[in-house]
Amino acid sequence: MGDLGYDYSGCQVVVTGGTRGIGLAVARAFAEYGAKVIVTGTSMAASTYAMALTGTSSRHDLYYRQLELSDPDRIRDFADALTQVDVLINSAGCRLPGSVVGGEREFVTQAVQLGLAGPAQLVNKLRHKLAVSKISGGGSVIDLQPAQAWQRLIQPSGTDAELSAASVAVGLRRHADRLAVHRIRYNSVVAAVPHEAHEAAVQTEIAAVTLFLASRGAAGLTGQMLAVRAGLSAY
Repeated sequence: MGDLGYDYSGCQVVVTGGTRGIGLAVARAFAEYGAKVIVTGTSMAASTYAMALTGTSSRHDLYYRQLELSDPDRIRDFADALTQVDVLINSAGCRLPGSVVGGEREFVTQAVQLGLAGPAQLVNKLRHKLAVSKISGGGSVIDLQPAQAWQRLIQPSGTDAELSAASVAVGLRRHADRLAVHRIRYNSVVAAVPHEAHEAAVQTEIAAVTLFLASRGAAGLTGQMLAVRAGLSAY
């Protein structure tokens, strides 16, 4: 990624869904700049995942915790066990198809709403810890593209992509306004080109932008959805 000049020493970052893909790339980026990073997944042990996630000696270690976002009690227990949270990265997302038809929509909508409720509850449970963060720029919540897939699926049937994106952006600003009174910033990062087109470049660029959004340099930014156009050198 190159030296971006950040120092997240003493910062604790939580990355939900940080065991693969964009979430893992972001988790590794924060660890590279000194943060203690907790990644979550649904499996009981980190050893079930393809990538090494745990350790105790390296600056780049990631620490794994099981978290089931569909279970309110587990969300509460997870949040209560944390003594410090400075940055929360929402990367846990759905694996449902990008579009549904007919009678499937009601079923998918219910599933998506459940998927949205868990992350929202986690933000709420961690709100007081994020509010007292001592890092430059203050506590921060950042949604990544996998998490946003839930929100796009609940749009009414026939909604075009532009209107769907606008609806998600409005929801983001509303959440940001509610968290602002607690001195917590809330932003979002999306890829402006299909993730599959230039996967490695997309992950690297989104990680870089996420590092920026959590930094002092972005202290005045909240309620923003930043579109990253990665992979330009490949065109």
